[in-house]
Amino acid sequence: ERQRKEEEAAEAAEKGGSQGRPQSGKLSPELKKVRIRRPREHKGSVFVPLPDGTAVMYQLDGKAGPPEPEMEPIVREVQCKATFTEGLPVKNWLNKPQRFTVRMEPQPEGTTTLKGASYIDVPAHAERTYSLKFHTYVEGTTEAKITLSNDATGEYALFNVTFVASESPVLSTFQVSTVVRQGKEIEIALANPLRVPVPTKAECDNPDIVLEEEYELRPLGETQCALVYRPLLPCQAVPCQVKFSSAELGDFIYQLNLDALPAGADRAMVFKAPLGGVAKQTFRFRHFMATGCTYTCETAHPEVFTCESSVSAPEAGGRD
Repeated sequence: ERQRKEEEAAEAAEKGGSQGRPQSGKLSPELKKVRIRRPREHKGSVFVPLPDGTAVMYQLDGKAGPPEPEMEPIVREVQCKATFTEGLPVKNWLNKPQRFTVRMEPQPEGTTTLKGASYIDVPAHAERTYSLKFHTYVEGTTEAKITLSNDATGEYALFNVTFVASESPVLSTFQVSTVVRQGKEIEIALANPLRVPVPTKAECDNPDIVLEEEYELRPLGETQCALVYRPLLPCQAVPCQVKFSSAELGDFIYQLNLDALPAGADRAMVFKAPLGGVAKQTFRFRHFMATGCTYTCETAHPEVFTCESSVSAPEAGGRD
């Protein structure tokens, strides 16, 4: 067989325009890329007949290593407590449909989740988008490798993704309105996806909001956290923020827009006394300030009604 090929090569050289003169050329064999599960070695040979009747043979050794990621590492900045969806372009390099099984590693821990379909079907020589959903309650960086494997052939494609979670945004806004010194209760639902109760500290940048120092969030559900808006002075459209914080769930931030209407008369006092006589009553009012203070007292008709010029009140305590 080898001799026959050499004779055919010699005849072709004699009939060609080169008139049998030796010619030079360049042969560049390539190893076809396949996306295998583990490294593999391939061997082959190339037989090249020459115009002068001789021939050369080359021994080929190829080694296929693991595939490189489909694209540069994906880095996304996201916000806590908001679901983010990343689309991964999945290409089918074969001339027949492929089903890719999806594996994510390492799996996130705690309140961070990385989810997607368990497989994706891609037609021959086509591309489909795989939706990867990321959600976290706390700030931090999450890295993962997404591998899409053809279980029948062992071929696979992979992606490296990194999600950098920043501070939680304002989750919701409440419009709250009441009358001065009249409390208005607000309930905010906080979710706890963990299987254990989570204590969370609460704070607000407005002293008219009365809330507990700490709330306990029940496991695997929502907890209604009650707070009270009790203004002491009239106001309109005053913004403030309420923040609930815990190491396990991070920060829950809510905005309140506050309105306080002026208060009317608390109640009427009726005096009955004979001419020349005296009737005396005690007027009681509630003091809500966190510090003690002194109130001045006066009447509209001092010739008829008299009272002490001032009265002191101690600091108020508790939500009520």
